[in-house]
Amino acid sequence: MAIRRACRVAHPVRAAHRVSSILEAETRPGGRIRELRRGCKIAGMPLLFSYGTLRDPAVQRANFGRELTGRADALPGYATRLLEITDPDVLAVSGETHHPIVVATGDDADQVPGVVFEVTDDDLVAADGYEVDDYHRILVSLASGVRAWVYVSATA
Repeated sequence: MAIRRACRVAHPVRAAHRVSSILEAETRPGGRIRELRRGCKIAGMPLLFSYGTLRDPAVQRANFGRELTGRADALPGYATRLLEITDPDVLAVSGETHHPIVVATGDDADQVPGVVFEVTDDDLVAADGYEVDDYHRILVSLASGVRAWVYVSATA
């Protein structure tokens, strides 16, 4: 089931933009609902912040069928750690046994540099399939003030 509603988010140039907020959920046994994805899209395009292998053109071609264009940004309040990857499919695509993963520090002085990409909803689904279970996707505010999806540690 998908629900769409209007919301407003702050923007560094204008007071606010009209954006769409998306909540996707599934009904679980017993009538419980589990939230899958929630977030705001500016101008119809979701934003995805990458600090790791999703910046690699070969990984982008394998997952999205094309190379993405992005701009530099940073994720405040997080620090990078390394995660050992054991999934053979992910290892085959990235060629790396250890991938970066970010954990919240609560200190805005900590920043993780990366790139923010405009992507499609299908790209987000593809990225979800690429990332191993140690990561989960959340919506964050970047140093530039834009809101973007990012994969963070699922255990931190």
